Amino acid sequence: MTNPEAQRSNSIQEINERPDNNETTPLLSTSISDLDITIAKNDTTESFIQVAKEEFGYITAKSIFTTLTLLMEMSFYTVNMITVGHLGAKALGAMALSITFNIVVATAPIMGLSSTLDTFCSTAFTASRDKTLVGFHYQRGVIAIFTHFVIAAPIMWNAERFLLFIGQDSEIANLSGQYLRIQILNTLPSGLFEATKRYLQAQGIMKPSAIITAVVAPIHWLNCYLLVRSPTFGIGFKGAPLVNSISNSIMLVALLLYIRFSSTVETWGGWKRSAFRNMWAFYSVAIPTVVTVAVDWISFELLSLGASYFGHDQLAASAVVFNTSIILYHFSNGIGIAVGPRIGNLIGDAKPRQARIDAIVAKSSRVAGSASYKGQPNITPHIQRASHANSHTNSGTSMDSLQMERKVEASKAAQDTIVDQNVPDVAAPRNENARKRAAEISSAVVMALEQYIAPSVPLTRSMARKRAGLEAKHGKNTDIVTDSGNISDEYEAILKMICGRASSGTQRSRRGKGKAETAREHAMYPGVKALFSFIANAIDKEDRNLSSSSDLSTAAHPLLRKIIPFEHTDRTPEGADDRDRIDIGLTFKDDKALESPYRDSTMLDYTKMLALIEAKNSHTEKMQCDAYTQLFKYSRHIFVNQHDRRFVWGLTVCGTVFRVCLLGFKRMVSSAPIDVATSDGRETLVRWLANMSLCERDKLGYDPTLYYNAQNRRWEIKTYDESTDTHKTFEIVSCLRISDRVCGRHTRCFRCKEIELSGDADTGSNPAERREVLVKRAWAIASRNSDDKSRDEVSLLREINNALEDNKDLEGKYPTLLAGGIVKITDEYGEVFDDTVDTAFAGLETETLEALGFRVQKSMAMTPIGQDIRKCESADELIAAAADVMEVHSAIRKQCNILHRDISVNNILINRNGPAGRACGMLIDFDCALRIDDTTDHKARSEMTGTFPFMSINNLEASNVMRTELDDWESIIYVLCWLGTFGVNTEDEKTHQRLDYSSLDILRWRNGKDKAVANAKRSHMHTHEYFVFNIMRRFIQDPSYFPLMGLVANLRRTLFDNSKVSANGRGTLKKDADMDIAFGFASISEEPDSSQSLVAKVYWDSGCDENELDPFKRRAACAGKISDALLETIKAARKAAFDRILSKTEEVAS
Repeated sequence: MTNPEAQRSNSIQEINERPDNNETTPLLSTSISDLDITIAKNDTTESFIQVAKEEFGYITAKSIFTTLTLLMEMSFYTVNMITVGHLGAKALGAMALSITFNIVVATAPIMGLSSTLDTFCSTAFTASRDKTLVGFHYQRGVIAIFTHFVIAAPIMWNAERFLLFIGQDSEIANLSGQYLRIQILNTLPSGLFEATKRYLQAQGIMKPSAIITAVVAPIHWLNCYLLVRSPTFGIGFKGAPLVNSISNSIMLVALLLYIRFSSTVETWGGWKRSAFRNMWAFYSVAIPTVVTVAVDWISFELLSLGASYFGHDQLAASAVVFNTSIILYHFSNGIGIAVGPRIGNLIGDAKPRQARIDAIVAKSSRVAGSASYKGQPNITPHIQRASHANSHTNSGTSMDSLQMERKVEASKAAQDTIVDQNVPDVAAPRNENARKRAAEISSAVVMALEQYIAPSVPLTRSMARKRAGLEAKHGKNTDIVTDSGNISDEYEAILKMICGRASSGTQRSRRGKGKAETAREHAMYPGVKALFSFIANAIDKEDRNLSSSSDLSTAAHPLLRKIIPFEHTDRTPEGADDRDRIDIGLTFKDDKALESPYRDSTMLDYTKMLALIEAKNSHTEKMQCDAYTQLFKYSRHIFVNQHDRRFVWGLTVCGTVFRVCLLGFKRMVSSAPIDVATSDGRETLVRWLANMSLCERDKLGYDPTLYYNAQNRRWEIKTYDESTDTHKTFEIVSCLRISDRVCGRHTRCFRCKEIELSGDADTGSNPAERREVLVKRAWAIASRNSDDKSRDEVSLLREINNALEDNKDLEGKYPTLLAGGIVKITDEYGEVFDDTVDTAFAGLETETLEALGFRVQKSMAMTPIGQDIRKCESADELIAAAADVMEVHSAIRKQCNILHRDISVNNILINRNGPAGRACGMLIDFDCALRIDDTTDHKARSEMTGTFPFMSINNLEASNVMRTELDDWESIIYVLCWLGTFGVNTEDEKTHQRLDYSSLDILRWRNGKDKAVANAKRSHMHTHEYFVFNIMRRFIQDPSYFPLMGLVANLRRTLFDNSKVSANGRGTLKKDADMDIAFGFASISEEPDSSQSLVAKVYWDSGCDENELDPFKRRAACAGKISDALLETIKAARKAAFDRILSKTEEVAS
């Protein structure tokens, strides 16, 4: 085990420690997330005793400084008390009462707000790759403290009136009022010093605050004498609070100076306006902490208040006793303050077991140090936030803008929903025995439910016949539920909802939406939860009954899972990157299966979410559309947090009408209305839940080929290799790319290691020597004709590998395929099938499957593993990487006739082990690639492919101009412009951070509809002058970026203004008067100079139809020659970039 100080590493997400897990159980039962992978990799596996010994050493070392700091700070008040005590009992009593009042109004709340930073800052320091997030949370703490100061100051100013009102002695009240008015000057410096101290402690830095307080303490003692008792300078009783203000101000300034001139300043990213946004996220954690701290302190200080009623002497005596007690208390409190940030660091570093041991050691140490006092809480509730809102394409975009974009996307998806489908049948088990068992359980539970609600809802004839049949088989008293004559409050909610009375207690609002409507929706939650809980309990009980009485073999059906609602409703779940609150969530419990430990169903958590439920108070077309919109919007978080999720289940509840929905692939699919006010509707809902409880795991939407190996305590992924007809298994190390869309390919990439197999001579026994590979999963568009391989990424990569394997100059610039093919799922009964849309959604009608489009899930294992393009060390390295990528792109186009069609920041990586040991660019992700014919006859395509900000104009417009390599060259220009504007790496982005991103014209490339983005690009790229004014002048203005600006300008000129192309083939605008007016540009009517020889004036596009005025069509006809010119341009820039890099290296070496 390494030293605790060296145990910090970059985890992908912040984690939420699960108390129901231990070192021998899996971290998640239904899904794999970055949390699970990182914990399995990082957390300690050493013995409890060994970890406890090392953590005890760490706590002891750190608590020395925290205890010293507390004692020095306490000495300020102790010396004040001794000094003021010489002025008399009344003065000492007034000071004690003032301190009590100050603690209640200001100090305790501020200490609670400061303690909140123990969670935010310590976890951010280890969990986030962006260390300035620590400073961001510190800013929020400062904002909260200042806000409270504004509230507390007027109260302290008028303290005398309050003390007189509660019956205090007038003289004592007057002295206390004077003390508190001056103490206002101390409130803000002391609060900010406490927050700053916590900011440093979260980073494991304890010494500075201890040293500063130790240095300032003698100054404070001297000032106490000078300002309180000195015959020359003393001002008496008023000097005591003034000394406090001076001392805390000095300590605050000293601590800030330390931060400014130390390496700690790296965690300070400057003041940000975003710190003021969504402060509720901070207060939601801070309020419980403030309440806990305030109650703890106030209950202690109430003793002083009570002593004040016994007289001056008694109040003064109690002050002496209490201060002495607090000094002893701080010896154990120092341990608590030291261990708080430590546990936050460990949780952020994905080491929950080590954090738990640390807490046990700290608690034991505190009990040993002081058995009489309860310590101040230093660990506040932990918050997990996903990082997917910070992707490259979201640079410069606020969370409010992202929220609006997601809402618009969800609204479109809701309008495009395929409705009235037999969605519940998708959950029906494939296994015949399991299907029969589900049907039998469903019938029994339906009868139980009808019996339960019979007093309020009459049975239909069909339900009466079913009840009679079940009673004949099981007996009249089936004992599935409790007697309906004794209804609890929980199950009474079921009756209200089924009868449509769940929201009847709230008066309707004339304005439609508003608080009344929200209240009616909230009133539905208990009924919906109670109904699902009732059905889950009944299914569980009937399953146990059948296990003992049914003819079915227990081995012939899967273990039953219990599908239940989360306890909390109307909350923002853990794992969200926004502020949206979901209504109800479903999860499941399965405490029998090894891979599914008992799951906590209290807090809403996207990593545990099986299905979402969106409730509306009435069943109207508008309400139903709104429910679809919100369901679609929230479901993306499940894909983000669950890396093994193939599709997502959801439900809408509008009044008494349920609809079961499937989300994923191309469109959302919804069932026909299921009205639980009718017996048929209740039967359908029960049947669906019974199927979900017994179906195969893949029918829940999970991927069984991505699983937790409990024996070896690691996550594994299987990849089928179609060339050898075998499976290869890899250990997952981390997730490199998440899926953050509801519809589409759901591309995910995992950093993995080969697993040693018995008899495999190619794999070494040393785990450190196992080869690292990248495993990619994606739902690719395919043809139901298995012979059509034109869009098969696996086949395309094999062809590329075979064509380029002898070209050593291109080695490491494209992926090398180790294994790949369609994902083959083996269910619990041994049935093997291809993972396609047709098999995933088996049960839907053929027309519905056709509307969803045919996709297959592909899995590929590849090398090498590259780094994010934003890991470039300089703009010159970006230039070299872009040249490498376009060099291999051109080779693939010429030798394989394959067009990539998705050049973006996500698909360009840095390979640090390229040819000759140097870093090079690597082109990845051939999902959208297409095998095309020769340029003489390949067809025009109107489909859109690529990543929005980097898509070519033709692509955005879905025009009928044939796609050529020029579209990808246009995309690389957009990529370079994007990185040139926002920074080639995160360090440059921080250094050159802009105050206002909204004014950047380049954001028009990602915001708005496709046609609007295309128009923006047309106007920006049409002429060099417009390009410079709108785009290039907004590049980062640093000399190192000037070569990048020059390259981009040359590429744009070569592509759009090539002198070898006639005037009608230049620019981006069609040579049409109406179009020119629409864009506000004059027509370009340049013609060849008639004085020049016709032989000398030869254009590449001279064979084109002169009547065609679309420049994109004219350039497409000579795409090969323009592409060659572009390649020469970027190669020349790469050579110059290498020279600059070499020159800088030699300069540093010298």
